[in-house]
Amino acid sequence: MDNKTKKKITSPKFFLIYVLALASILLAVVIFNGVMNTGNLQKIESTQNLDATSIPAGNQDQPSPTAEPTTNPDLPLSGLTVVIDAGHQENPPEGKESYMPWDESKTKAKNTHGTTGQFTGIEEYVVNLEIALKVRDTLQKQGATVVMTRDNHGTSLSNQERAGIANNSNAQIAISIHCNGSDNPNVSGAESYTRDKGDGTAEYKARSASDLALSQSLINSVCASTGAKNRGAKLSDAYTGINYSKIPFIILECGFMSNESEDRLLSTADYQQKIADGIYNFLKDNKSSII
Repeated sequence: MDNKTKKKITSPKFFLIYVLALASILLAVVIFNGVMNTGNLQKIESTQNLDATSIPAGNQDQPSPTAEPTTNPDLPLSGLTVVIDAGHQENPPEGKESYMPWDESKTKAKNTHGTTGQFTGIEEYVVNLEIALKVRDTLQKQGATVVMTRDNHGTSLSNQERAGIANNSNAQIAISIHCNGSDNPNVSGAESYTRDKGDGTAEYKARSASDLALSQSLINSVCASTGAKNRGAKLSDAYTGINYSKIPFIILECGFMSNESEDRLLSTADYQQKIADGIYNFLKDNKSSII
């Protein structure tokens, strides 16, 4: 057909065709998005309907790594920060250090393995950590903030360094978990130690009296919980952790690993939990004076 026979498209018709084409394109886009969204919704619903068996076991009920622990102000120990020191360690640091800041010429070993169960063969540092971890868990459940000097057997700290952790922790009290030993297998019972005369100042004497009252309450509570013989609260200037700590620092000797009955008891989860419960009861009863 030649040019004379072609029909010209007027402007109104051209505009109508343009609008219809654009509308068709928009309609196609809307339909396509609707189909895709339906498919995605079905995928989401399908995922939500999976039962627990389809979730990898290691991911069930695991909090976010960045989640902060919540604090319940109604819990008995809320607002209390406690340092729990699991005494001794598998690989103690070599060398000696001063054990009293008022006379740094006097030194002793930075730390040691501790004693050994004469009937179980279990090392003291192992039992100390087992007890300390139960104490931590018990106190945290009751609202306390717990700072551990160590939570494994790989940590190697001197006793001055342990006192330093206590001093820098914003804690109100530190409790160091230990077990005892004696040449006499008939000796048994639990006891506690805290600061004695120290540098001889009136200020130190006042701290000693205050710490002794807490130490006596602690040993009474632990013995009431465990049924152990109460050997009382004792004063000493011989312990580095006590001497270098700026907060009340109580060494708790939970029992004698040289005594057959206590050696076996100290390695049982039930007895360890009784010790933890005794420490919790002490902190609950003395919270107002500690804070």
